[in-house]
Amino acid sequence: MSIDRKASLIQAAAGALVLTLLIQPAFALGYASVVWLLFLPLPVFFAMGPNPRNLPGMAASFVAGQLWCWLHLSAMDVLAGVLPMPAAGMIVGVVVVFAMLAVHQVALARTVVGCVPALFMGFSLSFFVADLAPAGTPLLNPFVLTGMWAYGLVLCMALLLAGGAACRLILGSAWVPPHLARPDAVGEAGATGAEVEATDAEPAEADARPAPNEPVSV
Repeated sequence: MSIDRKASLIQAAAGALVLTLLIQPAFALGYASVVWLLFLPLPVFFAMGPNPRNLPGMAASFVAGQLWCWLHLSAMDVLAGVLPMPAAGMIVGVVVVFAMLAVHQVALARTVVGCVPALFMGFSLSFFVADLAPAGTPLLNPFVLTGMWAYGLVLCMALLLAGGAACRLILGSAWVPPHLARPDAVGEAGATGAEVEATDAEPAEADARPAPNEPVSV
């Protein structure tokens, strides 16, 4: 079994234990029916590549998405008395989504609020939980939603640290965290023996070929 597969199994075991323990406060605080909100940062984090440097951008972009949701709802209130609801919804939706992408994917793409997946997560979740009040659960508001997203980012970091610690403990120096590995090292680790031999053989073959202007002896 390759080092990468062993590391994946070790990280899976460590992650299962860490997640189970860290979500217990949500149950204790009465948020058992919406504990799934804590897991939403995980797909964004791992889809972008599990790098701790992405966490500040995910946090700031999520809050920015909530602000865009507030702007969307405010614009809907203004147009609701002027236009029919379907027309008002379409106009506001097109304008706001275009503005979001123009600002965050173009103008602010290289800033801390340039994480578009987290931006839309904050935008869409704000609509979803605006009137969501499951039985026995405290009312969800933007502050609670932001807090749960922030705690979800803590889960992301905990998974990264726990999995890394377990891999270093079991595999030692043979394992290198993906976000610290050199791109050429990753390629070498994933190459098969035949690929490595072919790669090593290429320079020798190239040396055996005559240069373009070199006379060929017969």
